[in-house]
Amino acid sequence: MSTMLPNYLRTHRKRLGLTQNQVAYLLGFKSGTRVSRYERYKRLPNLRTAFGFEAIYHRPARILFA
Repeated sequence: MSTMLPNYLRTHRKRLGLTQNQVAYLLGFKSGTRVSRYERYKRLPNLRTAFGFEAIYHRPARILFA
């Protein structure tokens, strides 16, 4: 059984004052549901999405994802 490591997506989103829906829009998603799943460790982003989070939050993936 594997355990997902935490990430800091929610922390950085809140620091920028963005909603999940706003981040979803910037990533090209239809709603904030996927962003929520990433923040709650229910889903791992693909490389393109990880780079999208880097661009939005101005932090490298190694900081955003443990």
